[in-house]
Amino acid sequence: MTDLPDEWFKPLEKDDVYFRPFVFDGNPLDIPKRESIFLVGINPATKITTKNKSLDEIKRLLCDRKELNSFLEKERGKVSKTRKEIGKLVELIGTNIKVIETDVCAYPTKDLRELKNFRKNQEYKNRIERGIKIFKELLISVQPKIIIVYGKYAIKELRKEYRIEGLEKKFSIKADKSSAKDRVYKMHLIDCGYKVSIILAPHFSRNQISERDIKYIAEKIKDMWAKGTG
Repeated sequence: MTDLPDEWFKPLEKDDVYFRPFVFDGNPLDIPKRESIFLVGINPATKITTKNKSLDEIKRLLCDRKELNSFLEKERGKVSKTRKEIGKLVELIGTNIKVIETDVCAYPTKDLRELKNFRKNQEYKNRIERGIKIFKELLISVQPKIIIVYGKYAIKELRKEYRIEGLEKKFSIKADKSSAKDRVYKMHLIDCGYKVSIILAPHFSRNQISERDIKYIAEKIKDMWAKGTG
């Protein structure tokens, strides 16, 4: 088993909040390059601190979806809509395709407003910058075949770091069949010299995505995978 870097998780100085680089059933670094899919959001919502878990415990937790969901349900009193809908998509895609959940920024904030405020605050800005750097390191290390990115803010963040072919400044994230052909792009990963297919999807919360959308995205992924698209 490949060791997961401590720096992907450890809080920065004067902070007790762990970075959350991914969620996966296993160690994503053990998957051969180009043999996985990334499911990318903007950033995690629930903060897990050094008071909750040790460094080894947080690593194990993020390598076990069921255990993480149980922990988050206990902490928040419920499983979020986002986690429920992601779980449905992962299940529909199936176990033959390795789906790694991750975020453009690995640092958790309670909501998008807090994320934006942290960027304006010099004391917290370095945490957000480090969170983005962790995502880029994970992306280079794993090199997924396909990326599903959900929500317009996650797309906007990716566009700051990478070039995406054909994606207009104003873009649609509707997942219906009529617009699907317009939602598959190529993203240039300059740091590791390859292109990856990227699919836009609505956010998995706030009632932005339907059961039909999720089923269609899963079928699209399985079809692309079978054809070797990436």
